[in-house]
Formats: sequence, structure tokens, C-alpha cells
Amino acid sequence: MSRDPKKFIEKNVRETVIAFQKRPEITTRYGEPVIEYVSVFHPLFDHLYMEQLCEHPKKVYNPGHSIIVHYVPVIGSVEEDLRINGRDSKAWERAHYDSIMLAMYINMAIRDSLVKLGRISSITGVASNWNRNMHMPAWSSKIVAYLAGIGEIGPAGSLHTDTGFIGSLGTTITDGFYADETPEMTQEEIEVEVNKIKAAFCYSDLAKISCSEEMTNVCPAGAIVLDGIDKKKCLAYCETQNAKIPDPGLCGLCFRFRSQDR
Repeated sequence: MSRDPKKFIEKNVRETVIAFQKRPEITTRYGEPVIEYVSVFHPLFDHLYMEQLCEHPKKVYNPGHSIIVHYVPVIGSVEEDLRINGRDSKAWERAHYDSIMLAMYINMAIRDSLVKLGRISSITGVASNWNRNMHMPAWSSKIVAYLAGIGEIGPAGSLHTDTGFIGSLGTTITDGFYADETPEMTQEEIEVEVNKIKAAFCYSDLAKISCSEEMTNVCPAGAIVLDGIDKKKCLAYCETQNAKIPDPGLCGLCFRFRSQDR
């Protein structure tokens, strides 16, 4: 075992990704995993919790000190297939479900690693723990990934990274002190950052934003208008795709838009 706990965790995650892709039923291809760490004491968590944008990590797991965030990008032509075939893209749908499964295996590998390191940990939530009022998971791994510097938040809770906008993402909270100390933030800095996150979701009831005609035209539910996404219409459509977990990621047509081109 490596004496460096982070290297030990990262080694086990890489081995898990390799083993997962050897499974005969898995057709989605993945790139190199990224692992980052966020302190549960990040000053934004209090405000994100009050805004119902993300459950508070201390409420999820009170003994925790660090959040381990993993992201494994999907590689290949999946995003292009979504652009060409829309909701008929089988590659996108398969990548969506494969990535959820891979995240589960990685979280198990991380927790097993932590046990061997003498640490305790907890999962951060299950996919079915869905906040229907906010139309997002109660615990937002994507917001935590944003705080970790892995990517930027996009429409309907998408995550944009240097490698694209689809991948396997998960988080685990541990009592280990693995995250760097979070710099202090003023009240004004916190409000600016929270408002930035709210605007990035493009939901019309969260912030005032402007969507391009191209973005409004891609939505099969007619939920996107020039001043944002109507969550109720988006939710109603996503429920036809998966009634238990109405995740916009299964549709994903608006995910490719970013702040500069929406």
C-alpha cells in the first residue's frame, strides 16, 4: 500500500475504471479519471443549502472533513451522436446509464480504500433522492465538482469540463483531512458566487438569463424560452423518460450550451 493516501485512492480508482471497461456489456469508453478534494467547511455550503441547491455535507455525514470528488470523462463520438440524432441517440442514453453504474463502482472502491487507510466514510446520496421542487438531486455532485475546479455548471445542471459535458461523476465524504483549507470569503463574494451558480442552471425561476434561439429550438418539451428553462415543463418531460429519476441528463439536448453561447 502506498504511504500517500491520495495516491492509493487514485490507483484504486484507475484500476476500477479499467476493470469496468473490460465488462462485455459496457460499450461506453472512458478517459483518465480526475480526483479532487473539497473541504466540508467550504463557506458556500451554508448558502447553497439555504438556497436548496445542495444538501449540506455536514447534514449528509457529520463526522466528515473532506469530500472526495471523482470524474471520468466519456470519450469518443457520444456528444456528436447526441447533436446529430437528438433523443434517438442510443449512444448518449447508454453512456448516461453506464456512467451512473461506473460512479457506483468507483465510490465502492474509494470507500474500500478508506477502510484500508483506517478512515470512515459515507456515500453522499442515491440517484433516487431527487429534489422535484428544484429539479435536481438533493445532493449536487456537479456543484461540488465545480467547487473542486473540475468544470463549470451549465444548463439544467450539466457539467462542462475541458473534455466535454458527459462523464461519470461521484462523491464520497470521509473523516480524513485530505482537502486544502478553503480561503475565507466575504458575504459579497459568497452572494456573487451563489448567483453565478444559479444563473448557470438557466432555470428561469432562479436567475435572470438570456437563451439563444438555437438553445430554445433543441428542447423537445418546449421548456426553453428566451429568458430561461421552465423547470415544470422540463420535469414533466423528463418524467416520461424516467418517472423515478427525472434527470435532465437522460435527455441532455441543452447540455452543450455554455454561458457564452446560450
